[in-house]
Amino acid sequence: MFHTLIRGLSLKPSTIEQFAFYSTRLRKERSIRTIGIVFMVLTLLVQIVASAIPAEKSYAASSNDIISGGVATRADLIAKCKTNAQIQAIYAKFGVSCANISAGVAQEVTISASGADYWSIGRTPLSSNGISSDDWGEVKVSAGGVNVYQRPLKAWGAVSYAAFKITANGKTYWILKDCGNLVTIGAYSQKPNLEVRKQLLTSNSVKPGDTVKFRISYRNPVAESVAIDFRLRDLLNPNLELVGMDGRNDFIGNDPVTNLKGLGGSDTFREVNVVTKVKPGVAH
Repeated sequence: MFHTLIRGLSLKPSTIEQFAFYSTRLRKERSIRTIGIVFMVLTLLVQIVASAIPAEKSYAASSNDIISGGVATRADLIAKCKTNAQIQAIYAKFGVSCANISAGVAQEVTISASGADYWSIGRTPLSSNGISSDDWGEVKVSAGGVNVYQRPLKAWGAVSYAAFKITANGKTYWILKDCGNLVTIGAYSQKPNLEVRKQLLTSNSVKPGDTVKFRISYRNPVAESVAIDFRLRDLLNPNLELVGMDGRNDFIGNDPVTNLKGLGGSDTFREVNVVTKVKPGVAH
């Protein structure tokens, strides 16, 4: 349209007003496009900067903190340890004393949650924070007259943590600045054990096509322990065909499987209900 107006100016001078209108509109559209490009570039720069800076856990006080609100300096950490018997007992349970923190230099470092097999302690279980312990594994430990919980540091999702690095009894520990929670390599755990029961829920007498149901109950009854990368596989009778199962299920061939990242110590049995069907052609 704009080019048509230009060509027609010599023939119809009255179209000059239309020409001016379209010229003005084109200049406005060009300005809008320029602003749009500027905003796109700025958005891209913000994303690049955000991706280059590792995320850190919030420093707000939490009920999960071993030291509420955390500590700012090594001197602050030493003072709070020495004046709080419960904190002393919790640290001692995992092999660290106030004297270990005071001795030498507690180096201030930043650790990445995915950098090693870091496990951190806290006052509340993962479930209180909307996280399933089945996805990570968790150990409940009694110390200082309270229960504390140890689980993989990366369960919290934060990428990096400011911490004081401490050596005690030939091992390396970290105490997170924002919460006073102790971090170890690997889990504190007694040797776990496994108890399994299997109960038939339907008749003993079956024929081809009949449904057969049974329940598998399991637990790790050892206190202060966790079975890491737990897998329970039921070797199904070859005359049965698996129909389905509840819970965190998986399958290996025709066999029902329960997979957990960690099975913590508990007196309570967990249950999995399995449904099968007798295969055709099976004698009865």
